[in-house]
This record gives sequence, C-alpha cells and structure tokens, in this order.
Amino acid sequence: MKQVGQQMFNFAIKAAGENNPELSKEAAGICIWCFSQNAECYKQWERAYGDNIEASVAILKKLSDDWKEQSAKLSPDPLRDTLNGFKLKNEKVLTTGTDSRQGLFKDGDKYTKIILGRVTRSHGCTACLTVTVLALAVGFVFLSPNLESWDVQKLSAVFNPQH
Repeated sequence: MKQVGQQMFNFAIKAAGENNPELSKEAAGICIWCFSQNAECYKQWERAYGDNIEASVAILKKLSDDWKEQSAKLSPDPLRDTLNGFKLKNEKVLTTGTDSRQGLFKDGDKYTKIILGRVTRSHGCTACLTVTVLALAVGFVFLSPNLESWDVQKLSAVFNPQH
C-alpha cells in the first residue's frame, strides 16, 4: 500500500487543485488517506506545496475541518515537520509580497497554524497526563494513611542513596 499511496498522491494533488469544489474536496481526502498509508507522501507534499498551492490549501482545509476524524490516522511527527516547513514557506512569500497568489498563501498559513496548534496540543496532553499520574503516585505514597507503619529510615535510604 505504501507505493500505491505515493502514486495516488501524485494524481490526487493535481485533482485537489482543480476549480471543481466537489472534485477538490474528494481529492484532498484521498491525499490525507495517502499520508496515513505512507509518511513519504508528506515529503512529496512539501515538494509540491508552492507549485500546487491551491491543492495544498484544499488539503489543509479538509484536514482542519475533519481533524477529529483524521488525526487518529496520521503520524504526528511527520505532519508537524511538514507543517513547520509550510509555515516557513508561507512567511517567506507573505513577507516578500511579490507572489500573485498571496491570498492562497495567507489561507495556507492560517490552516497550517490551526493544525500545528492541534498537533502540538495533542502531543503536549500526553506529557501532561504523564506528569499528572506521577504527581498523584507521589502524593499517594506520602499521604497514605498507613504512613506510620512504614520505616522512614528505609524510605529515606531509597531517596538518598549516598547514605
């Protein structure tokens, strides 16, 4: 399926940039499916971004609109890397002001930032959960009602191995 995903992506990104809203939306969905099949498709998308900005904006919009459904199927690290690359490309075009497709790059930048925020938050929530669980475990140990029955010297030795 990896090779099929890469081959389909090449056709789908062209269709996603067409001036037919239904075709564009369907093709954007196929592109997102390709990302779930092969992370190499993210690299293809990065290479095609500027030349296919209409298609890229359609893909970003679909990904943003369908985030709850799509996010579980996608690898966050390659997606985050790709979006960070888009962010830099968008900033370059928007600061120079010489590209006639600035409105598309502005839309691309908007969706890129929205999705980046979601990818970053979902990754951060995992870290928050880990810290919360550790804090609860430490709190349980130290606030246990049977604390008197514990040997404080043994407990101290665990936390201070030099003694």
